[in-house]
Amino acid sequence: MKAFSFGVKFFVLVVLLNFFSPFLILAEDPLPAPQLLPGWPISTGEEVRQTPTLADLDGDGQVDIVAASFDGKVYVWNMAGQALPGWPKDRGSQNPPSFINWGSSPAVVDMDGDGSLEVVVGSYEGKVYAWKKDGSDVSGWPKDTGEEIVASPAVGDIDPNYPGLETVIATSAGAYPNFTAKIYVWHADGTEVTGFPKVYENMWGESTPAIADLDPNYFGFEIILPLSDAQTGGSQVHVLHQDGTEMTGWPIGISYSERTPVVADFDGDGDLEVITGAGSTGGQIYAWHHDGSVLNGWPKQMPKAVVASLSAGDIDPLFPGQEIVAGLMAKNIYNLDGTIKTIVPNIYVYHCDGTIVSGWPQATGKYIYSSPAVGDIDGDGNLDILFGSDDKNLYAFHGDGTAVQGFPLQTQGLIHASPVIADLNHDGKLEIVTGSRDKNIYAWTMPFQSLLDESPWPTFHHDAQRTGLYTPTNHKPEITITPASVSGSEGEEITFQVSATDPDGDQVNISLDENTKPKGASFEADPQNPGNYQFSWTPIYHQAGTYSVKITASDGKDTAVKDVFITVEPGPVPQLLKASSGKTHGTAGKFYIDSNTGPSELVLTEPRLGGPTEVILTFDKAIDPDTVRVELSSGSVTSKTAIDAGLILGMKDVANNQCLNINIRDFAGNLIGHAKIKALLGDVNGDGRVNNFDILALRAKLNAVVTEGTFKYDINPTGRIDNFDVLLMRGNIDSDANLQNC
Repeated sequence: MKAFSFGVKFFVLVVLLNFFSPFLILAEDPLPAPQLLPGWPISTGEEVRQTPTLADLDGDGQVDIVAASFDGKVYVWNMAGQALPGWPKDRGSQNPPSFINWGSSPAVVDMDGDGSLEVVVGSYEGKVYAWKKDGSDVSGWPKDTGEEIVASPAVGDIDPNYPGLETVIATSAGAYPNFTAKIYVWHADGTEVTGFPKVYENMWGESTPAIADLDPNYFGFEIILPLSDAQTGGSQVHVLHQDGTEMTGWPIGISYSERTPVVADFDGDGDLEVITGAGSTGGQIYAWHHDGSVLNGWPKQMPKAVVASLSAGDIDPLFPGQEIVAGLMAKNIYNLDGTIKTIVPNIYVYHCDGTIVSGWPQATGKYIYSSPAVGDIDGDGNLDILFGSDDKNLYAFHGDGTAVQGFPLQTQGLIHASPVIADLNHDGKLEIVTGSRDKNIYAWTMPFQSLLDESPWPTFHHDAQRTGLYTPTNHKPEITITPASVSGSEGEEITFQVSATDPDGDQVNISLDENTKPKGASFEADPQNPGNYQFSWTPIYHQAGTYSVKITASDGKDTAVKDVFITVEPGPVPQLLKASSGKTHGTAGKFYIDSNTGPSELVLTEPRLGGPTEVILTFDKAIDPDTVRVELSSGSVTSKTAIDAGLILGMKDVANNQCLNINIRDFAGNLIGHAKIKALLGDVNGDGRVNNFDILALRAKLNAVVTEGTFKYDINPTGRIDNFDVLLMRGNIDSDANLQNC
């Protein structure tokens, strides 16, 4: 499953038809008004009822404007109003005319994965065209359905197993009441997706499909759209898998609807919801979970029909959950003299629990066919709502229902196209583009920098692919390292604090890549600062150098990574302070004999049987066993283990009556420690010779249980001092006297 999760709030906006003059609230101090871009408006010679599409078609880094006119031409201009080579494409000279129906807006997307964008558009006579950026046909296109196409194509990854993206479109054929609706899906190369077209008798399709991953148990994206029932006058909302089968829980019957559905996580539960408007006289707003169950607080019964397409965005970020906005086909009530008797509101904004948002409803101008665009056009950091009207004006409202200053913007014709907002030249200021039935394409620029990184609903059906899927851009967490510069020396503790914040307010999990953590370092939650972590490390000898530690912070949707560079300077060479020889004395435990400190070396006498089996070397600082090598004059090392300040060496084959020299060197060969052990069996006095003084000392301890003060007399280390120890000592009297000078 391709998972989506959302951490911000948004709303759905449905606009309606009405006949009345605009009801606006104006601020006292006018701000600079939007200005037409140089070279605009541009006349197409025919009505523009379709929504333009904004995309960098030619790949020059500037956003281009793609638009279709009612006579079958598809244009592409750059921001300066210059036509791109290979455009316009003219399909109006055919018989019958191949005009682009007002409901079919171009989709612009890299459908075949070649790195360049293509333009996809449907025409009334039933053809779906796909052109490359130079205006040439994409291989395998156009497709001829032979049926009417009055909606826009939607392009998405319906079949992830097939290269490229798939194009979905709904068609209608026949005459009332014997309509036939079909849903076509083609691969990028023009071949049909298995399981399509889907044929529905006595139905017609005039809705642009939505494309989203609704089913977590099914591979690929689903197709969501309502089809109208010619027999009953109602509609059904269908959700189809990539193979054409219906998703469990769907279809769902509703009142008459030709509206394009919106898909998003409206209630913040981590699953997608579907919302659509309906009605021919009275209206409804429906909202379902992905499984077809009804969203709490919905449907909403409206006094008039919902007629315009839906939009999404964050309108009330202070309220828990998300908001849903709907509009009605309503009009003012007039006096006989033509003056307004009653203003009838026709745009409603609801929280996801069905309660009305403060400041709404509001009233607009006459009929409204255009789907609103949502973005921060005036640079105040809050979302604004834009839409056209049949009174020839383009309106903009703040999220609280007040009018944006400088609006409405006037054209010379009815506005059925939806406005599109984008930063065409990447200067931080948004441009607004729309078409009008006065045959012109208009482009204005706003005088303010937008404070938001994205517009949540910048165009009809959300995006240039016309997916209808609201997936707000997730912002990565931001990682802070304190202090910013990290350095130290061997033997000194190095610490730094790690904190992270998420611009979207999501919970953040901080971690350290274990593969980059220096040996001996720790990374733990800071109990004094919840949510923060502390890195702590005391580099030991031979750990000087530059280290790169990778810190990650994840909000569950995206991960930020920050490399922390640590510089460690060399410290003093470690000094060997003490050597201790250890043996286990039966059940009495392990006991150690410590060295005597000489002027330049450490020497100890090991009187117990078989020489040392374990030696502890204590330094003035920690030693990494992996950075040193141990040299023995006899026997061998079986293990090297680090302790707080030194090493524990496991040994074997160190025989009695030998002088054991231990050298500790770094890998460069430098001597950093030297000790000697006289493995002289029975020399409990430690004078380098076994004699009667040793026997007398041993006899004084006979039959004693081994303790810290008596263990060295247990030369046959069993845990008890007995005659076996005496026998061993007598057997070694006067042996290896040369060990005295070991």
